[in-house]
Amino acid sequence: MGTGGESFHPTPRAMTLQTVFQLKAAEKAAADAFWAQHAAEAKPGQKPSATYFKLQSAMIAASKARQAAMTAYADTL
Repeated sequence: MGTGGESFHPTPRAMTLQTVFQLKAAEKAAADAFWAQHAAEAKPGQKPSATYFKLQSAMIAASKARQAAMTAYADTL
């Protein structure tokens, strides 16, 4: 460990294609979970549950993270 003053946050590094692929897989998993919940709840007149909205938010966040990673990766080329 350090003597103080060091940051324990990881140092920024160039985005790699492997990281982009990992985020793409996470995005697919979030989308799959959302659409599975959607299929289970999709009934006329039924309001979506809190889980539905949480999964939707997770899917959107995963898409934004993957898009940002792709942009960062493209900047390294």
